Amino acid sequence: MLENFREELENSSDEELYLERVGNLSSTLFQELLEHSAEGLFFLDKQLKIQEVHSSAVSRFLNCPHPAGENLIDLLQRLIPEETLRRCNEYLTYLFSADLDIETVEELNPLIDYEFQYENEQGIWQTSYFLSFRFRRIYIKGRLSGLAGSIRDVTKEVRLKRELAHNKANARKQLEWLVNILHVDSETLRNFIDGAEQELSHVESMLKQPRGNGEFRSLLERIYRSVYIIRGNAALIDLKFFADHGQSFLDLLNTMQAKPHLTSHDFVPLVIRLKELRATLDEVKSIFDSIGQFHDRFRAKRSYESDLMIDALQRLIETVSKDLGKQVQLLHNDFDAILIPFHLRKDLKEILFLLIRNAIYYGIEGPEARRSINKNPMATIHLATFFKNGLLGIALRHDGRVLKIERLIEKMLLENGNGFANGENWEHADLSRLIFMPELSSAQRLEMVSGTSLDLDMLKKRVKQIGGRIKISFTSGEFIEFTILLPLQRGKKKGKKA
Repeated sequence: MLENFREELENSSDEELYLERVGNLSSTLFQELLEHSAEGLFFLDKQLKIQEVHSSAVSRFLNCPHPAGENLIDLLQRLIPEETLRRCNEYLTYLFSADLDIETVEELNPLIDYEFQYENEQGIWQTSYFLSFRFRRIYIKGRLSGLAGSIRDVTKEVRLKRELAHNKANARKQLEWLVNILHVDSETLRNFIDGAEQELSHVESMLKQPRGNGEFRSLLERIYRSVYIIRGNAALIDLKFFADHGQSFLDLLNTMQAKPHLTSHDFVPLVIRLKELRATLDEVKSIFDSIGQFHDRFRAKRSYESDLMIDALQRLIETVSKDLGKQVQLLHNDFDAILIPFHLRKDLKEILFLLIRNAIYYGIEGPEARRSINKNPMATIHLATFFKNGLLGIALRHDGRVLKIERLIEKMLLENGNGFANGENWEHADLSRLIFMPELSSAQRLEMVSGTSLDLDMLKKRVKQIGGRIKISFTSGEFIEFTILLPLQRGKKKGKKA
């Protein structure tokens, strides 16, 4: 009998539910069945009051020992948010409007697979369940007299559905990541992972150190620097999903920077986001470990890898230019990456990344500034390769300002007396040391986002390790050019013990 009643309530497509179909509700057998039912079965009158006949499960689901005579909306008020309660009251009101189609009204039911939160007498959260409420109209002698309701605990079903959906989404995500990762050569991906690991460990170390309130803002800037490097490096090798994670982290840091006062509690979301970024990196490492041998065995052709290098440089220019509101184009007709020996390609690409990033940050002006000095708003970075005296040459020239160099030369002359000649006769090491000194950046923001990637020591070490040297030349107001000369033969890297 009880099963028949439930089926009538849950599955009936008829608009009317006649009590004659389910027997005498006041019978002893029916009361006994209600007492042992795992589902909540009850009846509502037009005032939405629960009637005497109801299953014992109703008390448990509504967190009320004696629900008979209570208004259903009043009982739900303690379990669901105000907006959901309003929608529920509206839905029940429509059910009592006999002229409204039951199937249309049913679409408005807000309590299908809904999560209910339960608290103890002290108002402390205890547990939660997913419940489904269903209602049908009761007609007695052709007149709408009330509603029959059921409550089912669908927690297991909902969680299983969510787990399956999560697993499906995770599988799809990993497939997208795999496709994204496969286009990156093994060595570049390994370097990215190592670099990201180092930066994340640095951030985690900084967060573990006790600090006073006055140090929070400087801590935030150092964290920003590390995350910006991770995001930028991910974008350079076109790991879009990782770059997106990094950008969301940067957005959070920007929000924190905008606060007039920072406390330790403000860093809680940051720690959570850091764990998420760490988890993403661990997944990338796992995928890389799985495909590493395949990746190495089926390395792309040299011509394709050459295209990848140009694409990476183009993405760097587009990303940094967009961030800084500048317009920059790359001219590479004279650049042939195929000429670069494989053992030099990784190091040279990183060197070019540093030079291009530095050029856009510190040298190339914004569109309006360029117009004001009769320059094309679109700045140009020109790349070229050549051979000279058995060495491979890489030239990078841009048509940005060189005022910073002149000011730094003036500063160095003031600090060191007249022992230095004019800028044109300076050694490239002196110019390099000046150009890449981050502490002399005129804009604190640019200094922060440029990070250690623009540190001269890193650039000098890179070039020195592969046995190369840098020459810098410029003409005030016209261009600055960096020329890198590299040996073609593989040899012992300098700066390391044999």
